[in-house]
Amino acid sequence: MDEKKCFLSKVLLVAILASLVIPFATSYASATASSGATAQVLPTVVGPGNAVLVNTSLNAFTGGSVEIYLSTNNLATISSTDTLLATVPLNSNHALLNQNVTIPSSASRGYYYLKLTDDKGATVVVSNKFLVQTITPPSLFVCDYTIFQQTGVVGSQGYPGDTVRVCGSNFLPNEPVKIYLIDELISSNGTPVIKTYPGPTTDSNGNFHANVILPTDLITGTYLFVAINGGDLYRFGASATFQVLPVIYPDLYQYAPPGTQNAYNLYSVRADSAYQTLVFYGFGLPTGTLESVQIENAQGQVVATGVFPQTQTSGGVFSGPYTTAPNFTKVMPLPNNKIGVNVTIVQPLAPGFGYVAVFDISGVSITSYPFIASVPTNGLFSAQISPSSGSGPIDVQIQAIGLIAGDPFHPSPFAGAGSVVAQLLAPILNTQVGFAIADKNGAAVFSLSSNGVGIPNGTYPVELQDYYASGAYVPKVVAYYTATPSFGVQDIYNGYNTFGYVGDTLLLDGLASNFGSFPSAFQATSVTFTSAANGYSVTV
Repeated sequence: MDEKKCFLSKVLLVAILASLVIPFATSYASATASSGATAQVLPTVVGPGNAVLVNTSLNAFTGGSVEIYLSTNNLATISSTDTLLATVPLNSNHALLNQNVTIPSSASRGYYYLKLTDDKGATVVVSNKFLVQTITPPSLFVCDYTIFQQTGVVGSQGYPGDTVRVCGSNFLPNEPVKIYLIDELISSNGTPVIKTYPGPTTDSNGNFHANVILPTDLITGTYLFVAINGGDLYRFGASATFQVLPVIYPDLYQYAPPGTQNAYNLYSVRADSAYQTLVFYGFGLPTGTLESVQIENAQGQVVATGVFPQTQTSGGVFSGPYTTAPNFTKVMPLPNNKIGVNVTIVQPLAPGFGYVAVFDISGVSITSYPFIASVPTNGLFSAQISPSSGSGPIDVQIQAIGLIAGDPFHPSPFAGAGSVVAQLLAPILNTQVGFAIADKNGAAVFSLSSNGVGIPNGTYPVELQDYYASGAYVPKVVAYYTATPSFGVQDIYNGYNTFGYVGDTLLLDGLASNFGSFPSAFQATSVTFTSAANGYSVTV
């Protein structure tokens, strides 16, 4: 899959220096800052609305929490002009370690200090001086690159183990960058810095991008990416938040057709069969106890219940005591310490698409990946297509049920029971463009693609053939696809991809032979760029 254009939203960097913790002994009995305690703020150059990191000496305080104020002076007092930013708990060393604090977006350009107190200002620890820079400050943008590769959608949320694209601008040029992943919920799980990534060196304009992999043991929540470069005295940095989502998926490999890759798939469970047991795996799960499992159909109606052994979750996964170790020949890749939970579906499911299992973990509902329910039939199959409309080249997914069950041996693409093909009846695509082997329950999931060729405007039937069902050579129309006007957009400075950078030159092409849908060339009267959730849309 491709990269996506890193739209550089102005956010700000934060540096991390865990080694700045210096021990200070104290014997104070009341809540007060220790004599000689220090506080360090990094980075020393930030932009409004961005986070900084605060480190203090060990045993800097004796209270349970500390108030953090923003001030324009370094006096060891709290005045009415100082702004309270946060009240945060101290760690077991009575100190702060890489505590993130956000500078107000309304902060004007100038030098500032942070003031820390655990006794309402009776004693105050003042940090080093840092600059809030409002003119082209460094910025950071993050997106889940794994989801983009799969769906084309750019967003700052994803799942444990995903690859995240980190893009920065306006950093110091030709300087190496360090990237950090920080847990914002320091008060609940202790260590704020989760992982440090070696970043690339910025280019001559101070820009960079890097791919980093999320740890697989993250739990659902908000995390902070920070990046920093520069010397010890003048550090540039920016920050951006990322939302880790929980995910649960069923192991359907036991029903999959031969040759299926060892990973999650959209194949089926047996319809009209009670007490089926599936193994479900989860990542990013909240810590708690599995309370219930319900099966819902595509309309959101509860149609069955799940029975399971006593199960807890910790470290983002099902943790026992009666969970089952995965069969690594079936579901890959999985870290060696990941285990699943057996769920028995009590009631039989009717043949259909879009079933999900809804897990209640200590009051938090998490919906699994969808699955299909199917039974083999002799030609009484049905199917659905997604999406059912679009512009430019066609790239859709077909799900079918009620096919002949897959044969365990298929020596050639069109030999063996369960061979299924689909075609889109467009004038330039009146040929077979999809192929699959049905699974053991007579379900098939596969893609229908025009191989980069644009589809002229119109509505076209999609035909499906089950080669070994009775009367199989009579195609059956299972869906319709509607093509709308389109043209292609390519960045000629970035390998003719559909992403790039500010200042690049774009090529717009509306011909059907070049990713568009128009039969002949035309003169555009206007071209408009509109900001969208996943980039920019272009209207001609």
